[in-house]
Amino acid sequence: MIGLHIVQVLIKLRKFDMSYLFLSTGVFVISYYTFRVAFLFFDIFMKPGKQLIDYGAGKGDYAVVTGATDGIGAALSQVLAENKFNLLLISRSADKLKEKKDQFSKLGVTVKTLPVDFAKATDADWATIKKEVNSLPVSILINCVGISHDFPKPFEEEDEERCQMIMDLNVMALTKMTRIVIPQLKEKKNGLILNMGSFASLIPSPFLAMYSGSKSFVKSFSLAIGAELKPFGILVQHINTYYVVSKMSKVRNPSFTTPMPKEYAVNLLSHIGSGCGTIEPYTSVPYFSHALMNFVVENCLPRKFWLDFNHNMLSGIRKRAIAKKARENAAKIKSS
Repeated sequence: MIGLHIVQVLIKLRKFDMSYLFLSTGVFVISYYTFRVAFLFFDIFMKPGKQLIDYGAGKGDYAVVTGATDGIGAALSQVLAENKFNLLLISRSADKLKEKKDQFSKLGVTVKTLPVDFAKATDADWATIKKEVNSLPVSILINCVGISHDFPKPFEEEDEERCQMIMDLNVMALTKMTRIVIPQLKEKKNGLILNMGSFASLIPSPFLAMYSGSKSFVKSFSLAIGAELKPFGILVQHINTYYVVSKMSKVRNPSFTTPMPKEYAVNLLSHIGSGCGTIEPYTSVPYFSHALMNFVVENCLPRKFWLDFNHNMLSGIRKRAIAKKARENAAKIKSS
């Protein structure tokens, strides 16, 4: 009888322990996600970003922007000029650079330009860039130059020239520009490096394998040098970006998830130093709807789900793109 009583007591204690364990686990999980959501909204709407004046706004300092004639690069250049940064703009088209120089110079800043095709940049081109950058008081580098695929396609079907161009623009140009500015920023013990990333690094993108891989490099590289350069007062941020209205995205109309470049640029530069809810260090997701999507991907469902989601979505885009090309070719044949 005594033995039976002891067993009954142990069973009751075990039931209590399990109930307590489940209750504690539930409270912990709910508290954790409540904190994460609260932190997300605080980071986006309440936490002040670093001020541009900390990086020399209105003091004669220069911001160097690659890919500065279109999309996010052009918008960031404009917002920086509005905040009284002098500019060194580097892009492929001399005509577009002149247009931007004329536009931004009206804002009362000095605008210098360098026409360079990063996909074909020679040693002489890089020597010219280095000489120009080192001759100026640079405090900000924004690596915006980049390219994607014409439309989603299997890796082996993409031509080698396009693959090489993605590597040259998305990877090599970024690393070389960063290497050029670091010594000057270290000497100042102050500086800002912004590397434009993509959700393609958050969720691998089937049928955009080269682009996705290049943006994964940008993310990893940014986090690595972010840790290296922090002791020298240099802030490096990987900017995780979803769609923005631009030639590259092929999106023409803004929506809740797809802002205009100027709106995106204003949000980005007002959240310097803020992660906007992401768990990744040295990373920012500065636009509200993008931050919400990033939060969901980081905290909900396994990555396999999101990989399959991307596969299905991009497969559908590929089919529509092929059908559109077929219609265009048929129309050309009919009109000829």
